[in-house]
Amino acid sequence: MKLKKRTSAIIFLVLILILFGKYDISSQTNSFNDRNNLKVPDELWNYLLSNVGHEDKILGYTYDEMNFFKFYGNEFRLKFVWDLFRDVRKLNSAGAEIGDFFLENYENPWSITDYCYKMLEVENETETRINTENFQAREISEDDFEFETPMDKENWNNMPMQIKTFIMDVIKTTLDSSDIVQNAFDKTFLAQKLGVDESALDNIDRLELYEFISEPWKISNPSASSFDSMYEIDFDALSDASYTFTSGISNALTILKDWINVNKIPESTFDMIRFISDSGNVCILGNSDQVLDEEYSIVIDLGGNDSYMGSHAVPRSFSNSIGLIIDLSGNDRYISETGIAELCSGLFGIGAIFDLKGDDEYSCGESGLASAWQGTGLLFDYEGNDKYDSNAAWSLGSAHAGVGLLMDLDGNDDYSSTQQSLGFGSSLGIGAILDVSGNDKYRAEGVWSEPFQNNTAFCMGAGFGRRADFTDRRSLAGGVGIMVEGDGDDTYWGPVYVIGCGYWWAAGFFEDRGGNDKYRCLQYSIGSAPHMAIGCAVDLVGDDRYNVDEGYTVCQYQGCGRDGCLGIFIDGEGNDQYFFRSRCAGAGDLNSIAFFWDRFGDDVYMTAQQPWAGENDKSFGGSFVYEPSGNKRDEIITVGIFLDSDGHDVYNIDPFDDIKRELKCADNKQWHHNNKPVFWGYGLDIDWFSSKNKE
Repeated sequence: MKLKKRTSAIIFLVLILILFGKYDISSQTNSFNDRNNLKVPDELWNYLLSNVGHEDKILGYTYDEMNFFKFYGNEFRLKFVWDLFRDVRKLNSAGAEIGDFFLENYENPWSITDYCYKMLEVENETETRINTENFQAREISEDDFEFETPMDKENWNNMPMQIKTFIMDVIKTTLDSSDIVQNAFDKTFLAQKLGVDESALDNIDRLELYEFISEPWKISNPSASSFDSMYEIDFDALSDASYTFTSGISNALTILKDWINVNKIPESTFDMIRFISDSGNVCILGNSDQVLDEEYSIVIDLGGNDSYMGSHAVPRSFSNSIGLIIDLSGNDRYISETGIAELCSGLFGIGAIFDLKGDDEYSCGESGLASAWQGTGLLFDYEGNDKYDSNAAWSLGSAHAGVGLLMDLDGNDDYSSTQQSLGFGSSLGIGAILDVSGNDKYRAEGVWSEPFQNNTAFCMGAGFGRRADFTDRRSLAGGVGIMVEGDGDDTYWGPVYVIGCGYWWAAGFFEDRGGNDKYRCLQYSIGSAPHMAIGCAVDLVGDDRYNVDEGYTVCQYQGCGRDGCLGIFIDGEGNDQYFFRSRCAGAGDLNSIAFFWDRFGDDVYMTAQQPWAGENDKSFGGSFVYEPSGNKRDEIITVGIFLDSDGHDVYNIDPFDDIKRELKCADNKQWHHNNKPVFWGYGLDIDWFSSKNKE
């Protein structure tokens, strides 16, 4: 009876606001597709807060409350992530800002790279070195090039001046960027830890360097020095080098494309031109179809359907710390399926691919294709129906201590990975993927996890920290994983930990801005997080299907948080279909805050709780109640909120549920699953917005 009165009261409040002009329906419905307007109206938000014991308060966790969890270990905690815990509404705002910036600046990739590096402000007592050496831009001349053969020089001399000018600009940019990169690393420290003279660092095998810095994530007893190397990075230098490199290459490409639009590149009379520059070995490919399996620092292809096999677009040494491929056109193949960090990987430097045209195929092993390890990994594909595949971890826009960025600007693309890829940010890392348009498919297979009895992935906007409270106790806070999808009917398929998820002092953001999309996950996904983390997933518009096509999921997804976390899911507009198991759709657990919001549309909710689920395992605004623990956990709130704010909605018991449990949920109704002092579970379905002016 009490709940019905509250529902009547809130409907009456909306009518009063409309009648007196204080709530403008038309202004809301005409701007549904504007991401910045995807906010719960203050009046409605305050009403929600009043039902979870937080009237006139900020719903979040204070610094003091989150400091309770510090004993678990949070070395390298990012200030950006730390500040998000203060207010659950900040997650939505942060996701909107990230998505808007990426989509508004996709033609200026240097600004996106710079934006990512600005997130790497460490909150706790990390002492990174700041170098203040004056930077001097290089002057270069083609007279300095050492051509491999006289024919190479002759072919160079016969190329159009505009092409030669472009190549000279590229080489100068890589030189300038490499000079700045030198300031990012303490070579004395590295030489000492690797047991060589500093003068011999260039001779160290790159795989040996990789194995050294990746120890904390690959072996059970990593050396202390492998952790210490992360303190010796100057991110200001890495950021400046990445900005100089990306802006310089982009500007050179813009000038060249303007010339090509008027003057087509003539048919080349050569297969390749090879020479040595101060930036390392350079190879210029003609516009015939070719296979390149030799190693170069810089490769520039003028056209043709080419195959790049083996190691490409990676730093070759500390002195030549830039690896680059620029491919102007053609249906190309970039293949390194068994190599480690050998295809478009920023390992102690910058590794980058710029592919301007063609239906391309990218395939890599571990740590490839826009992967960063104490550096910057960049892959920019401008157009074409492309295929991206990784058969191992840490690829396709992933980062440990640096920035890994994959951008695809146009085409119907296919992405496939195993784990910890597709917008994956580990410690001191920002891993991001941006696909601007096209009907795209994303798939993360994951790897078997015994505790979950399922595969885990950490893909598609996943932040991940190193948990070691049960092992060497050297836990590391995670970074930020970002996935931004522009327009198109997309498909997302994954197991546990996918699509806007965070783990261990990390944050994962997922933004889909348009299209009728399909989602499949198992657990801790689509705006969910366990263990002091942030998970945020937003689908702005479209008639979407969430887990309704598979018939099998586990639990804890779409607005779920557990153990000091914030997890939110928002669907902006569309007639959507959902399938939920236990602890989904706004389910808080163990001092966490979870929020689910479907703003507008005629939606169908199906549910089938597992046979083991009890009164504590509610979806649609639930909170798991625990007995007193005798510590500060007893004072920290657990909140789950479900909100459907407009449309004619249907709530069904799914036919898979043999128990046929009764739902409290219904169209135009509100309910409490818990309303205890620190445990709050609340749901509301109400026609807050009008559908009259939807068009």
